[in-house]
Amino acid sequence: MAKLTQLVLIAFLGITYGFAQVNRGTLTGVITDPSGAVIPGVKVTAIHVETGTSSTTLSSEGGSYTMPALQIGVYRLEFVAPSFKRGIRNQVDLAAGATLRQDMTLEIGSVGESVSVTA
Repeated sequence: MAKLTQLVLIAFLGITYGFAQVNRGTLTGVITDPSGAVIPGVKVTAIHVETGTSSTTLSSEGGSYTMPALQIGVYRLEFVAPSFKRGIRNQVDLAAGATLRQDMTLEIGSVGESVSVTA
């Protein structure tokens, strides 16, 4: 009886975990400069347009970033690094279960300046 209870509990937890992932997606990409060189340490912020909630990460030494388990919906992405203009990507539509690649090329300049890209 104890083994049956354990199996039911394991099955229930597996199903619950599976359902929790249905309404989530992942944003990923590589950030480069105009010459194609990767930019490490870029602050990447994903802002959910409908709710205003945000998630932030930094690009790796290889210029890549990944933001897993984000709520589905439309996002505004902001990319900020010293000596570069702020990069903005609007209308990034993240679907359930999707891994959406959003690469960004940052232009050299002041963070106070920005370059906006609409997907």
